[in-house]
Amino acid sequence: MGEKKYSIFIIDDHPLVRCGYTYLIEYESNLQVCGEAGSVDEALIKIRASVPDLVITDISLAGATGLELIKSVCAEWPSMPVLVVSMYEESDYAWRSFKMGARGYVVKREGTGTLIHAINTLLKGGVHLSEDMARTIVTDFQRPSNGKMVDPIDRLTEREMEIFQQCGQGLTVQEISETLHISTKTVDTHRASLRSKMNASSNAELVRMAVQWVSQRRTR
Repeated sequence: MGEKKYSIFIIDDHPLVRCGYTYLIEYESNLQVCGEAGSVDEALIKIRASVPDLVITDISLAGATGLELIKSVCAEWPSMPVLVVSMYEESDYAWRSFKMGARGYVVKREGTGTLIHAINTLLKGGVHLSEDMARTIVTDFQRPSNGKMVDPIDRLTEREMEIFQQCGQGLTVQEISETLHISTKTVDTHRASLRSKMNASSNAELVRMAVQWVSQRRTR
């Protein structure tokens, strides 16, 4: 009998990215792609039909976020491992992904071998996180609070977190709208919520806070 082939389902809102993952996965003798989707709603419908051995998802997706998808998948199929492959290098996203139930986190800039290694690790029941990111998460977790209030960042929703991150990277409302596939009005609504949660008096102050936060994460 031949080697067992594990089925992989891919979720990313960029068709070329999905095509690239498919090429890498299908090259492996023990892996095969059983389906793909570009949004959360489409993914859940197709996952129910195919019931894959493992799900790969990005965080930035049209409509609901990848973090919400992770929560839904893990609630419906607790034993189905989810691997996040994201452009975000901040440990906050990895931490949130694992809280939602993901078992692995890979940054898109990492080598192709890392993706395959992570897939096989999860299929064997393990977890995958880069050494640098794991160290940052542990450091953040162990940092004493010194009686201070909870970090406002921890109160942000997944979508607010994405928008705050992109504000810190200098993206305009229009650019954020196009990147996240949401209307500019929706971006403005989230920014209003961000101003309230971050105690920012204006959009300009919110952007300054976001830029400072992004800069601090990069220097860790």
